[in-house]
Amino acid sequence: MSKMYSIAGFNFLELTSSAKAKVLAWLDDCPVEYETEEGGILFDYPSEWEETDIDEHCQINEYIFDKRGNPIHNLIEG
Repeated sequence: MSKMYSIAGFNFLELTSSAKAKVLAWLDDCPVEYETEEGGILFDYPSEWEETDIDEHCQINEYIFDKRGNPIHNLIEG
């Protein structure tokens, strides 16, 4: 038998500074990879971005977090 739970979800900008730091560590584990004009590969780490850019990245990817900054978007059934 399954149980149903309610979990409060937050966008990046709604989090405390310590929760945001946890999100940034999680995002930095998988940096954005891009190719330079010379053909080299570079990595762009979200922790180096402005907060509005981080929030936009999270919204585009539908990332939602608990109040401690743990990702919970994978718990949502759609």
